[in-house]
Amino acid sequence: YSLSKGNRALDELHKAKLQLEESLKVKEQFLANMSHEIRTPMNAIIGFTNLLLKNEFSPENKQYLNAIRTSGENLLVIINDILDFSKLESGKINFEFIQFNFPNLISMLIDLMLPKAVEKKIHLFSALDPNIPDYLIGDPTRLNQILINLVGNAIKFTNQGEVKLSVDIANETEDEIEIKFAITDTGIGIAAENLPKIFESFTQATNSTTRKYGGTGLGLSITKQLVELQGGKIDVTSELEKGSCFSLNLKFEKNSQSEDAILSAYEEFELKFPLEGIKVLLVEDNVLNQMLATKILSNWKCDTDVAENGLIASEKINQHNYDIVLMDIQLPEMDGYEATHFIRNKTLAPTCNTPIIAMTAHAFADEAEKCIKSGMNDYISKPFDEKKLYAKICKVLSKNEKLISNFEKKIVDKTSLPTKQFIDLSYLEKIGNNDSGFVLKMISVFLSQTPDLLAKLGLSIAQQDWEALTINSHKIKPSISFIGLKELEDVIETIEDYSSRGVLLNELPFLFKKAEYICNAAIKELEIEKKKLEN
Repeated sequence: YSLSKGNRALDELHKAKLQLEESLKVKEQFLANMSHEIRTPMNAIIGFTNLLLKNEFSPENKQYLNAIRTSGENLLVIINDILDFSKLESGKINFEFIQFNFPNLISMLIDLMLPKAVEKKIHLFSALDPNIPDYLIGDPTRLNQILINLVGNAIKFTNQGEVKLSVDIANETEDEIEIKFAITDTGIGIAAENLPKIFESFTQATNSTTRKYGGTGLGLSITKQLVELQGGKIDVTSELEKGSCFSLNLKFEKNSQSEDAILSAYEEFELKFPLEGIKVLLVEDNVLNQMLATKILSNWKCDTDVAENGLIASEKINQHNYDIVLMDIQLPEMDGYEATHFIRNKTLAPTCNTPIIAMTAHAFADEAEKCIKSGMNDYISKPFDEKKLYAKICKVLSKNEKLISNFEKKIVDKTSLPTKQFIDLSYLEKIGNNDSGFVLKMISVFLSQTPDLLAKLGLSIAQQDWEALTINSHKIKPSISFIGLKELEDVIETIEDYSSRGVLLNELPFLFKKAEYICNAAIKELEIEKKKLEN
């Protein structure tokens, strides 16, 4: 009898376990679908609002549009918080282990948060230890999420004063580096009795905090879990009405190999490596998404075919030789996974080895891992960042053995840039009425004066003479615009802006390095043009 009773108990336990697993699957699928369905219209609302804000409106109407955009952004934050919390609850969170440009991540983070700080008249700045390597290996997306959450909170709860992000080396070995991040503010602070529960889910310091500042109370809980799941630790010190300091330590691997020439150059200098002539099969059923992706690919001079579903894609790939496939997941007739299975298992070489990048609006659970296991080479979520898509295409093509020899011929050598990649002499030619002597003289003046002006910029930064830097930045701009150096002009304008306003001063050496690179590349191009004109 006792044995029978024990077996029944085991059966009941097994049934309960199966029911729990099933309910977790249902919950996960529900949240995945909600993510897909909510993000698409919300991004459209925010995107079209941003487009409208570029037009002229009365102050009142502009205020309404700003309110719509802010509400949309706040709603997206809440959606993302709930989705991330659910991922962490179910243990489905995944971390990348990839190379990324660390100073660039910090710089872009500050640029992203600066408008909110300026709006509140708060001084936002970062202090980055220059001994931290430029390239590290870890999860840049999650690091960005952690820092945006903490810096965003600091700005939200600070009404006057400053918010500072300090980044220092805590510990270092030959292969690994531990970095300490500290976000310090002069805000409202947290009472001592509330500090122990500040990282709990759905918790804010007081009820009035939720009413006054909004939010889900999930942000800090998610941040803590993201830090700890990566083997790090996070802490907070605070004093009411004087401010708070959130500090965390995370470990990263050093990049022992030379960085990928394609990705690093693109990320650091935003060079446009030629994808001209690359034949792309875009598998996408949404007409608007088709139009958007086709336009972006045409800007890169790719040759693009469109398939509205996986079935059409399987027919087209048997008829044409494509260099790469951009594959949506949710498709009629035959979905992205089925189409990938067909390409990998039902076609002959070299078609079966065609690189495939998944493009999906799903932003939940194991989507990336599922795509890779199904035979795809990489994954990008929608709405996609075109720079990330470009970099992923370059990465996938450069690793494909069948294409590498052809593709490498198209890769720009950093030390030998093609003519007129940076410069544009059309303005000089126009105002000179195609007088080659005038153009030659202007080029000669640029070549003789610019290196000295650039050296003065570097010296001003080294001496931290921000007034001189503002003056020298202003001096160099006219000659840059004459030569059509738009990329360099943008960088110099940023340097002038930061130095004149006294913001983001620690970012200036990195910006100068970028300016120096572009300028040296332009000088090489101009020397070629000069020789042509002299002959």
